[in-house]
Amino acid sequence: MAKKFRTKAACRIADVNPLRLNEAIYAGNYPCAPETKSGSARVFEEVDLMGLSLWGKLMKDPDIHRATVGDIVCSFLSYLKMDHMEEIERLDFPKNPFGFMNPAKAEQPISFTYAVEKRHAFYAMSFDVKAIREEVRARIAEEMEIIGEED
Repeated sequence: MAKKFRTKAACRIADVNPLRLNEAIYAGNYPCAPETKSGSARVFEEVDLMGLSLWGKLMKDPDIHRATVGDIVCSFLSYLKMDHMEEIERLDFPKNPFGFMNPAKAEQPISFTYAVEKRHAFYAMSFDVKAIREEVRARIAEEMEIIGEED
């Protein structure tokens, strides 16, 4: 059974300020956050925590425009939520207006070609999915050892 975490615990795992996350969600700047209904807690699973962790890191990067972070993370998550998530070691994000990413094995060279358009980009961002997954799993294990009130 997949472990699930409410927002406060998810933010601890991802090292994200819960107020900044709620502001981003409310402003529409993190559209791929897990959905919730009024009066219900937002619940994050492992893949959501990977996206949240990446969101937190990108929000701290002064070279990335904050308005684009949510779109980058949502593209990242769309690939990870496919059937073969465990096989993805790295995602390359050729800078283009379409938000396409290219899944790759760690040993493959970084891709500068749009996955769908087969056009070349001048630069790309590369995400080490394997390292993000391992970090999130380690932090989940730490969170699971905490005994106390529910968040």
